[in-house]
Amino acid sequence: MTGNDMCDIRSFGAVGDGLTLDTGSIQKAVDAVSGAGGGTVLVPPGTFLTGTVFLKSNVTIRLAKSATLLGAPLYGQYRRLPEKDDPEGRCDEYRCMAILLAYGQENIRITGEGTIDGQGAVFVKDAERLLREGKIVNPWSGSDRPQEIHRPMLISLYKCRGIDIEGITLKDSACWVQNYTDCEDLRISRIRVDSHAFWNNDGVDVTGCRRVRISDCDIDSSDDAICLKSNGSACEDIVITNCVLRSFANALKFGTMSCGGFVNISVSNLAIRGAGHSGVALECVDGGRLENVAIRGVVMRDVRHGIFLRQAARFNGFRKKTVPGGFRNVILSDMTVEVSAEGPDKGQPLAAPVWKQPHNSFPCHASGLPGYPLEGITLSDIHLVTPAGSLSETAEIPLDRLDDVPENEKGYPEYNMLGELPAFGWYFRHVKGLVMRNLSVKAVSPDFRPAFLLDDVENADLSGLKSEGSSSPLLALRRMRGAVLGVFAAAEEPAELRILDGCTGIVRTTMRSVGTE
Repeated sequence: MTGNDMCDIRSFGAVGDGLTLDTGSIQKAVDAVSGAGGGTVLVPPGTFLTGTVFLKSNVTIRLAKSATLLGAPLYGQYRRLPEKDDPEGRCDEYRCMAILLAYGQENIRITGEGTIDGQGAVFVKDAERLLREGKIVNPWSGSDRPQEIHRPMLISLYKCRGIDIEGITLKDSACWVQNYTDCEDLRISRIRVDSHAFWNNDGVDVTGCRRVRISDCDIDSSDDAICLKSNGSACEDIVITNCVLRSFANALKFGTMSCGGFVNISVSNLAIRGAGHSGVALECVDGGRLENVAIRGVVMRDVRHGIFLRQAARFNGFRKKTVPGGFRNVILSDMTVEVSAEGPDKGQPLAAPVWKQPHNSFPCHASGLPGYPLEGITLSDIHLVTPAGSLSETAEIPLDRLDDVPENEKGYPEYNMLGELPAFGWYFRHVKGLVMRNLSVKAVSPDFRPAFLLDDVENADLSGLKSEGSSSPLLALRRMRGAVLGVFAAAEEPAELRILDGCTGIVRTTMRSVGTE
């Protein structure tokens, strides 16, 4: 062989009948192409049963149309990267198994019109048997099902550079569908993900990577559809554009792992067709910084919750003590949010867990902590429709008891983590530098709560706020320090403002004040 040759895996003995284990033949093809200086490994039409294949530099895996790499059904047919490659033990996901696995390689491509099918539901039966028999042990308490370390991903690349994933279909992983950890120059384009085989099967996970572009993808998964994470290094210089997302958890999520943070990220033109939790969730709770993030042009429908922005100080395994690293310079614009009373996972076997305590609908939510505010948040041209129809008899946080909303600084970040909230449209707490332009909120059924509530907010510039369906003030302010309130309008009733305790430096124009309490 010479460099840049195309090598058919059948030349190395692969059978492709879906029954014969072809792992060894596929690995031999990869090794041969790599040894010749690089080239393409062709997976031809057929179903090739495989366990773990280790990818190498300058090798392209091309999946022909009607070609399938089918994940092996038995636990013993998968391998992990050697522990020597992660001496500090920092990355739990690094310890996971995968069908296609690599460490420290360059110029890897996985392309074509074929499919990688993890047949995760079949694999999990074997892992569950081994767990019951005590032959494998979950490393973390609190779960009676095989944890992530015992379930293979479809693709897992660690410390690699120059990665191109294009055109393929990824299906039914037993774990996260694909994960890229501490990688550089990653491009994922025109792929399709359809994965509902088992829990924790995020569609795309990008962990502490730099210079990433995800574009023109269609992702449907039971767990988060696109998820940025950060164990050590920050996710930096990321572009996500022109994607269709559906998830039984969060459609677009930054976190939960956020030790290094998320910096310089642009997201545009997303069609979110369902989310069992939030359509967009930006969570920086493990000491990292979230900075310079712009999300524009998002249409989300059939989501249980709309937008969630959160900075906190959760305990994590990498730092003895966590303090917030900073959450600043975030722009959300040109968005339509239609919240569903049910969400897309209603009645599904892998439905997202929901808060069991009686509660009303949850508003979009942006909050920091005392002394650690969200900073420089700009929201413009966002239109929210919610079922609302909340009742004070179900649950209520009156405007004179706003301190009843807990801080929950170490809780798992999710839209319902603070419990019942005293607004039906937007709730803000601990924010410094807030711009709101042309935000509308509509409750399909009447709600007794304000459309917008701001508590402990400094330096705000608000204009063009609209609401429909609330019997309460449009806007309630508490502990507000410095605000310019521009022209407000309501669809059916006069615009109203309720100023509560601790407010100073408020300048308002064409609004009718309801008074100060």
